[in-house]
Amino acid sequence: MAGEQLLYNRPLPGARVNMSHPLSKGLVGCWLLNENGGIRAMDASPYQNDGLLGGFADPPPRSFNGLKFDGSNDAIDCDSKASLYLGGDLTFEFWIKSDDLTVTSRVLGYGSDQSALGVSYNVGWGTGIRVNAWFQVGDATSNELVGFALDTWYHFAISRLGTLLSIYWNGQLFQTLTQANAWSSSLQNTYIGKRNATGTEFWKGSIGLVRIYNNRVLSLDDVKALYLSPYKPLGIPMFL
Repeated sequence: MAGEQLLYNRPLPGARVNMSHPLSKGLVGCWLLNENGGIRAMDASPYQNDGLLGGFADPPPRSFNGLKFDGSNDAIDCDSKASLYLGGDLTFEFWIKSDDLTVTSRVLGYGSDQSALGVSYNVGWGTGIRVNAWFQVGDATSNELVGFALDTWYHFAISRLGTLLSIYWNGQLFQTLTQANAWSSSLQNTYIGKRNATGTEFWKGSIGLVRIYNNRVLSLDDVKALYLSPYKPLGIPMFL
């Protein structure tokens, strides 16, 4: 970040990403979810992909350490922006804390119902606490995340290079998968906290940060650097 003040080890709302930093290349969305009021989740990238909060209590439950989603109807609509139309290589990165390990719950979603044009990306949990990722055609499902627990912050990054999907958990490569390379044929809305426009599989728990990189695949070293966080010294993760 550029010229930010720190509060609870996080930039204050309104801070902007320093796009000259090596870890900012390809960044098209950076939602810190630490605003202390209002109905928007501000995008710290220069693309201004601000999200509109829907379904949350008034005022939304904020803690400067993530935004809490009720798993029923809470979600953020980031609209249909050209910068978020992901037609090539990409990386998603986020911090999450789950309140329920028994329901299918999504962190990110795109577009309309999967049975229509299809969901270009959709990252969340499936049976057995796994990472499920849809890229319109097919479903890539990881191995079970052994040790995943309630009320605990975890860091994830999911990158895609061609047909290779790499899943990183707490700064380490967890699994690689392959998936057909196909994409939605139209620009649609991006969502944080639910599967798609039809409003299914809402996230139940907290989401502390979301970054989306377009046309960039983060390396293991990049993911480790984001996990360890420049906002805390001595290599301590951002969320505890």
